[in-house]
Amino acid sequence: MADSWEVILHHTYRGAPGVVYDSSPIKGAHGVAVGGVKFHPDGQGPDSGSISFRNAASCIHVEATKGWDTLGALKIETVCRFGLAARRGHFQSLIRYRDRFLLGVYGSNPNTRTVHILASVHTGTPQRFGILSPRLPVDEWLTLGVWFNGWDRLELSVDGAVVKTKTSAIGVGPLSGRSPAIIDIGGRGYHRVRFEGRIDEVRISRSNPRAVAEDFLNRPMDSETAECWVRWGRKLLDWLRQNPRCADEFAALVTQMRHTVYAIDRDAELRDMFRRAAETYRKEWRTGLLASDAMVDALVAVSSVIGRSDLPVQASVDLLTASDCWRRLRMEVPVPQCDPQLAQLANVVTETLEEGQGRAHQDADNRH
Repeated sequence: MADSWEVILHHTYRGAPGVVYDSSPIKGAHGVAVGGVKFHPDGQGPDSGSISFRNAASCIHVEATKGWDTLGALKIETVCRFGLAARRGHFQSLIRYRDRFLLGVYGSNPNTRTVHILASVHTGTPQRFGILSPRLPVDEWLTLGVWFNGWDRLELSVDGAVVKTKTSAIGVGPLSGRSPAIIDIGGRGYHRVRFEGRIDEVRISRSNPRAVAEDFLNRPMDSETAECWVRWGRKLLDWLRQNPRCADEFAALVTQMRHTVYAIDRDAELRDMFRRAAETYRKEWRTGLLASDAMVDALVAVSSVIGRSDLPVQASVDLLTASDCWRRLRMEVPVPQCDPQLAQLANVVTETLEEGQGRAHQDADNRH
């Protein structure tokens, strides 16, 4: 299956002082040292390289030009060592992407020689969605991780172990992007207080926008079928670009459906069922067994849960199928008839669902 994350910034700070090269696959987030950044030959390990900051204006300034137009979910990983702020109540900015996300040190305590880490995202809702860590030690190299699932959940981890989670009861939506994106690493934080520590590495990833398409094509098929789906995908993208109002309508409906998916994630029983179904789906899909009994059972189970009255995804589906945009899309970009395996799966699932509905109506009639 395709990787669900795509790295869009990766700095290691080793090599020639002053040169900050983005080694992510996109290579669109190179940095410039401004305001007196100090480059050290050692970091977490010998020759690994690290940076520190001479004053509040010191930072690695990034104007990212690729991969930041859409984010959705977000993952930040950084190897760093914290220091105590000169003034106890002031915030030290570690990573800041202007009005989208913020990560830094909040609350230095010289008595315990510990700090709290604050991470927050801003998706356009009236308030930021933030999380505060438990106490973390200063003067020790740590691997700090921040994960936002793109809707309603934030996690903080230290050295691979989750130390704090936070969930929004109503969801805050996916994280939008901007190109170019302005990111500051160290310095330029609130109160004009420098980051009192060192940074060895920074890696930022977004949800992979190509994961669905890559997964779809990642199964046994002949070259003619694969090329047929590629051509259809291009036609679909062209149609959405030519019909931006419809593209916005579909995006809004997908966002509503995501809310239902995250509601399922909060129910342990439903979450476990979805996990098992997803594992079956991935296994059968990779082997090309699209219409196997196991695949059909997994999809029918998912469909039965999504149709529950307390999970209002059906309302979003009804809005989609009733919309003029959906009618036009089906007419102008019809699904190709070049994939007999997928057609067989659709037919078997449809027949199975109809049989199940028929039995349900019969049982209801018998009870009456």
